[in-house]
Amino acid sequence: MIKGIHRWCSTFTGGYTYYKDAIVLDMNSFNKILAIDEKKKEVTVEAGATISAIQQAIAKKGLAMKVSQSLLFFSVGGSLSVNGHGRDIRHGSMASTVSKMTVITPTGELKTLEKNNKAQHEQMKTILGGYGLFGVIVEVTFELVDDEVY
Repeated sequence: MIKGIHRWCSTFTGGYTYYKDAIVLDMNSFNKILAIDEKKKEVTVEAGATISAIQQAIAKKGLAMKVSQSLLFFSVGGSLSVNGHGRDIRHGSMASTVSKMTVITPTGELKTLEKNNKAQHEQMKTILGGYGLFGVIVEVTFELVDDEVY
């Protein structure tokens, strides 16, 4: 267990996140912003990247996430695996802005899934909010919007 994280998570989430002898994946070192495509308005990141790191990187390009967590220290993989907060009346949930993701399936296969492929999109919807039971999120591509002041 990561030193100090159990106490923080137990307090923050009500204590239901860890079980005796459970497996906890620490994806914090998978935290890179891999690519920002200004033309397509997309960003590709590793699962351990925080919302804050993404926002800082894309803001330099005049872009913003379509939908974001309100607390910026959450990781992408954690946020998406629990289908965490982040809703926007125009764009839906944060998970709905994922155009592509790479996962490790329960059988150990590294698989890339794309939203525009109907069969893969159905599998994506199972993984997004699946708490890691149907695949571990490794990499994600998000759709972006122009960064505008309202």
